[in-house]
Amino acid sequence: FLSPLSAVPLVALSGFGLYELGFPGVAKCVEIGLPQLILLVVFSQYLPHIIHSDRHVFDRFAVLFSVTIIWIYAHLLTVGGAYKHAAPTTQLSCRTDKAGLVGGAPWIRIPYPFQFGAPTFNAGEAFAMMAASFVALVE
Repeated sequence: FLSPLSAVPLVALSGFGLYELGFPGVAKCVEIGLPQLILLVVFSQYLPHIIHSDRHVFDRFAVLFSVTIIWIYAHLLTVGGAYKHAAPTTQLSCRTDKAGLVGGAPWIRIPYPFQFGAPTFNAGEAFAMMAASFVALVE
């Protein structure tokens, strides 16, 4: 069990660290990014208080639900021709058929040993993990 005193800094620092990777993508395609943010806030903050459940479905799967709905929405915009006369950079970041994500993904892949190289050991990283474990143990 994580107390709010330890969970909030962890989530906040993780979110702030990923801010520069994800949030500029919203500006590239506002018609998809803004509804995604709104839907994520609705699923994660409002629906758990409106629909009371013992399973906490909306708390746990808010990102999965919102990404699925917005992907379908983006596909409908693409099929409907919303980006036919848009700039090439907008088409590249907004259209679902230009990204090549589904076609380029390796769906079935068998991992093999050491596919990312031989295992390495770094004493500094090991001591940092031990220090973090001791802090979590004390808390």
